[in-house]
Amino acid sequence: MKTQPVQAGFERWAVFEKIRTANRMHHREVGQALERVLTAGFEQPPRILDIGCGDARDIAAILKRVSAGDYIGIDNSAAALDGARANLTGCPCPWRLIQGDYAEALAAVVPPFDLLWLGLFLHHLDSRQKRDLFEQAAELLGPTGRVLAHDPVLLENEDRDGFIERIQRFSSTWPELAAEEREMLARHWSQHGCQERLSRLNAMAFHAGFSEMEILWRDPAEFYALLAFRRLKPSV
Repeated sequence: MKTQPVQAGFERWAVFEKIRTANRMHHREVGQALERVLTAGFEQPPRILDIGCGDARDIAAILKRVSAGDYIGIDNSAAALDGARANLTGCPCPWRLIQGDYAEALAAVVPPFDLLWLGLFLHHLDSRQKRDLFEQAAELLGPTGRVLAHDPVLLENEDRDGFIERIQRFSSTWPELAAEEREMLARHWSQHGCQERLSRLNAMAFHAGFSEMEILWRDPAEFYALLAFRRLKPSV
Protein backbone atom coordinates (compact mmCIF):
# COMPACT_ATOMS: atom_id res chain seq x y z
CA MET A 1 0.00 0.00 0.00
CA LYS A 2 1.35 3.44 -0.90
CA THR A 3 2.22 5.53 2.13
CA GLN A 4 1.02 9.08 2.55
CA PRO A 5 3.60 11.78 1.75
CA VAL A 6 5.52 12.86 4.84
CA GLN A 7 5.16 16.59 5.43
CA ALA A 8 7.05 18.67 7.96
CA GLY A 9 3.83 20.49 8.77
CA PHE A 10 5.19 23.94 9.60
CA GLU A 11 2.93 26.81 8.54
CA ARG A 12 5.99 29.01 8.16
CA TRP A 13 9.36 27.44 7.54
CA ALA A 14 11.01 30.49 9.11
CA VAL A 15 9.72 29.37 12.51
CA PHE A 16 11.39 25.97 12.08
CA GLU A 17 14.61 27.74 11.13
CA LYS A 18 14.43 29.93 14.23
CA ILE A 19 14.12 27.02 16.63
CA ARG A 20 16.71 25.06 14.67
CA THR A 21 19.19 27.94 14.89
CA ALA A 22 18.55 28.08 18.65
CA ASN A 23 19.26 24.31 18.77
CA ARG A 24 15.88 23.54 20.36
CA MET A 25 15.72 20.14 18.63
CA HIS A 26 19.36 19.44 19.50
CA HIS A 27 20.74 19.02 15.99
CA ARG A 28 24.14 20.11 17.29
CA GLU A 29 24.57 17.38 19.92
CA VAL A 30 23.05 14.72 17.70
CA GLY A 31 25.31 15.70 14.82
CA GLN A 32 28.35 15.36 17.05
CA ALA A 33 27.22 11.90 18.17
CA LEU A 34 26.51 10.84 14.57
CA GLU A 35 29.98 11.98 13.53
CA ARG A 36 31.53 9.90 16.32
CA VAL A 37 29.65 6.84 15.09
CA LEU A 38 30.72 7.40 11.49
CA THR A 39 34.32 8.02 12.52
CA ALA A 40 34.83 5.03 14.81
CA GLY A 41 31.87 2.69 14.45
CA PHE A 42 32.69 0.82 11.25
CA GLU A 43 35.61 -1.25 10.01
CA GLN A 44 35.24 0.16 6.48
CA PRO A 45 33.77 3.43 5.22
CA PRO A 46 30.01 2.87 5.65
CA ARG A 47 27.26 2.91 3.07
CA ILE A 48 24.63 5.34 4.38
CA LEU A 49 20.91 5.45 3.58
CA ASP A 50 19.20 8.62 4.84
CA ILE A 51 15.37 8.49 4.93
CA GLY A 52 13.65 11.88 5.04
CA CYS A 53 16.95 13.59 4.35
CA GLY A 54 15.53 17.08 3.82
CA ASP A 55 18.28 19.45 2.75
CA ALA A 56 20.92 17.11 4.29
CA ARG A 57 22.79 20.07 5.73
CA ASP A 58 24.05 18.37 8.88
CA ILE A 59 25.11 15.06 7.42
CA ALA A 60 26.64 16.78 4.37
CA ALA A 61 28.92 18.76 6.67
CA ILE A 62 29.93 15.52 8.42
CA LEU A 63 30.56 13.71 5.12
CA LYS A 64 33.05 16.41 4.17
CA ARG A 65 35.10 15.47 7.26
CA VAL A 66 34.77 11.67 7.52
CA SER A 67 35.04 8.78 5.09
CA ALA A 68 31.92 7.09 3.72
CA GLY A 69 31.45 4.40 1.11
CA ASP A 70 28.49 6.20 -0.42
CA TYR A 71 25.41 8.17 0.60
CA ILE A 72 21.81 7.93 -0.63
CA GLY A 73 19.23 10.46 0.56
CA ILE A 74 15.46 10.02 0.14
CA ASP A 75 12.84 12.76 0.46
CA ASN A 76 9.50 13.59 -1.14
CA SER A 77 10.19 17.33 -1.35
CA ALA A 78 11.79 18.62 -4.53
CA ALA A 79 12.69 21.90 -2.82
CA ALA A 80 14.42 20.08 0.05
CA LEU A 81 16.41 17.96 -2.40
CA ASP A 82 17.52 21.09 -4.27
CA GLY A 83 19.02 22.21 -0.97
CA ALA A 84 20.54 18.77 -0.42
CA ARG A 85 22.28 18.90 -3.82
CA ALA A 86 23.83 22.23 -2.92
CA ASN A 87 24.90 21.01 0.53
CA LEU A 88 26.33 17.71 -0.73
CA THR A 89 28.38 19.35 -3.48
CA GLY A 90 32.02 18.86 -2.59
CA CYS A 91 31.50 15.69 -0.53
CA PRO A 92 34.30 13.25 -1.41
CA CYS A 93 32.07 10.14 -1.33
CA PRO A 94 29.66 9.17 -4.11
CA TRP A 95 26.14 10.40 -3.37
CA ARG A 96 22.68 10.16 -4.87
CA LEU A 97 19.27 11.65 -4.06
CA ILE A 98 15.88 10.05 -4.65
CA GLN A 99 12.63 12.01 -4.69
CA GLY A 100 9.42 10.18 -3.84
CA ASP A 101 7.57 7.98 -1.39
CA TYR A 102 10.11 6.50 0.99
CA ALA A 103 8.63 2.98 1.01
CA GLU A 104 8.78 2.78 -2.79
CA ALA A 105 12.32 4.20 -2.78
CA LEU A 106 13.46 1.59 -0.24
CA ALA A 107 12.20 -1.15 -2.52
CA ALA A 108 14.40 0.22 -5.32
CA VAL A 109 17.75 0.74 -3.57
CA VAL A 110 20.46 -1.92 -3.67
CA PRO A 111 21.54 -3.31 -0.27
CA PRO A 112 23.44 -3.92 1.91
CA PHE A 113 23.85 -0.67 3.83
CA ASP A 114 25.85 -0.12 7.01
CA LEU A 115 23.81 2.75 8.45
CA LEU A 116 20.20 3.75 8.03
CA TRP A 117 19.84 7.34 9.30
CA LEU A 118 16.46 8.71 10.46
CA GLY A 119 16.83 12.37 11.37
CA LEU A 120 13.53 13.58 12.92
CA PHE A 121 11.68 11.14 10.68
CA LEU A 122 10.15 8.33 12.74
CA HIS A 123 7.45 10.48 14.37
CA HIS A 124 6.06 11.26 10.92
CA LEU A 125 4.91 7.62 10.71
CA ASP A 126 2.09 5.90 12.53
CA SER A 127 2.83 2.77 14.56
CA ARG A 128 2.11 0.36 11.70
CA GLN A 129 4.39 2.28 9.36
CA LYS A 130 7.16 2.30 11.97
CA ARG A 131 6.94 -1.48 12.33
CA ASP A 132 7.06 -1.87 8.55
CA LEU A 133 10.06 0.44 8.35
CA PHE A 134 12.02 -1.56 10.92
CA GLU A 135 11.25 -4.73 8.95
CA GLN A 136 12.46 -3.09 5.73
CA ALA A 137 15.56 -1.83 7.52
CA ALA A 138 16.45 -5.34 8.69
CA GLU A 139 16.41 -6.46 5.04
CA LEU A 140 18.48 -3.53 3.82
CA LEU A 141 21.26 -3.59 6.42
CA GLY A 142 24.32 -5.80 6.37
CA PRO A 143 25.07 -8.21 9.24
CA THR A 144 26.68 -5.50 11.39
CA GLY A 145 24.44 -2.67 10.19
CA ARG A 146 22.45 -0.40 12.42
CA VAL A 147 19.62 2.12 12.44
CA LEU A 148 20.24 5.49 14.08
CA ALA A 149 17.19 7.64 14.84
CA HIS A 150 17.00 11.18 16.21
CA ASP A 151 13.41 11.72 17.31
CA PRO A 152 11.07 13.21 19.92
CA VAL A 153 9.97 10.51 22.37
CA LEU A 154 7.39 10.12 25.12
CA LEU A 155 8.21 9.46 28.74
CA GLU A 156 7.23 5.95 29.82
CA ASN A 157 4.31 7.26 31.92
CA GLU A 158 3.20 9.81 29.32
CA ASP A 159 0.72 9.83 26.46
CA ARG A 160 0.93 12.10 23.44
CA ASP A 161 -1.34 14.75 24.98
CA GLY A 162 0.93 14.86 28.01
CA PHE A 163 3.99 15.21 25.78
CA ILE A 164 2.41 18.09 23.86
CA GLU A 165 1.37 19.86 27.06
CA ARG A 166 4.88 19.43 28.49
CA ILE A 167 6.74 20.67 25.41
CA GLN A 168 4.36 23.61 24.93
CA ARG A 169 4.96 24.67 28.53
CA PHE A 170 8.71 24.31 28.03
CA SER A 171 8.73 26.25 24.73
CA SER A 172 6.79 29.16 26.24
CA THR A 173 10.15 30.42 27.59
CA TRP A 174 11.95 30.43 24.23
CA PRO A 175 12.91 34.09 23.65
CA GLU A 176 13.53 33.70 19.91
CA LEU A 177 9.79 33.26 19.20
CA ALA A 178 7.10 35.92 19.15
CA ALA A 179 3.74 35.10 20.76
CA GLU A 180 2.06 34.26 17.46
CA GLU A 181 4.98 32.04 16.49
CA ARG A 182 4.57 30.11 19.75
CA GLU A 183 0.89 29.67 18.89
CA MET A 184 1.86 28.37 15.44
CA LEU A 185 4.29 25.94 17.03
CA ALA A 186 1.57 24.73 19.42
CA ARG A 187 -0.73 24.06 16.45
CA HIS A 188 2.07 22.17 14.71
CA TRP A 189 2.68 19.88 17.68
CA SER A 190 -1.01 19.27 18.35
CA GLN A 191 -1.84 18.39 14.73
CA HIS A 192 1.30 16.56 13.66
CA GLY A 193 3.30 13.52 14.62
CA CYS A 194 3.06 10.13 16.29
CA GLN A 195 5.64 10.06 19.06
CA GLU A 196 6.28 6.78 20.88
CA ARG A 197 7.60 5.59 24.22
CA LEU A 198 11.12 4.20 24.10
CA SER A 199 9.88 0.79 25.26
CA ARG A 200 7.48 0.62 22.32
CA LEU A 201 10.16 1.54 19.78
CA ASN A 202 12.42 -1.08 21.33
CA ALA A 203 9.70 -3.74 21.01
CA MET A 204 8.99 -2.81 17.37
CA ALA A 205 12.66 -3.04 16.45
CA PHE A 206 13.24 -6.30 18.35
CA HIS A 207 10.28 -7.91 16.58
CA ALA A 208 11.87 -6.91 13.25
CA GLY A 209 15.21 -8.54 14.09
CA PHE A 210 17.18 -5.93 16.01
CA SER A 211 18.95 -6.29 19.34
CA GLU A 212 18.07 -4.17 22.35
CA MET A 213 17.89 -0.45 21.66
CA GLU A 214 20.78 1.73 22.81
CA ILE A 215 20.26 5.36 23.85
CA LEU A 216 23.29 7.20 22.49
CA TRP A 217 22.16 10.64 23.68
CA ARG A 218 19.14 12.26 25.33
CA ASP A 219 18.51 15.92 26.12
CA PRO A 220 18.24 16.91 29.80
CA ALA A 221 14.51 17.68 29.46
CA GLU A 222 13.94 14.25 27.84
CA PHE A 223 12.08 15.46 24.77
CA TYR A 224 14.56 14.16 22.17
CA ALA A 225 16.78 11.09 21.93
CA LEU A 226 19.35 9.58 19.60
CA LEU A 227 18.67 5.85 19.41
CA ALA A 228 20.69 2.99 17.93
CA PHE A 229 19.27 -0.35 16.79
CA ARG A 230 21.75 -3.07 15.77
CA ARG A 231 21.03 -6.12 13.68
CA LEU A 232 20.77 -9.30 15.73
CA LYS A 233 23.81 -11.45 15.12
CA PRO A 234 22.87 -14.65 13.25
CA SER A 235 23.03 -17.78 15.36
CA VAL A 236 26.03 -20.02 14.71
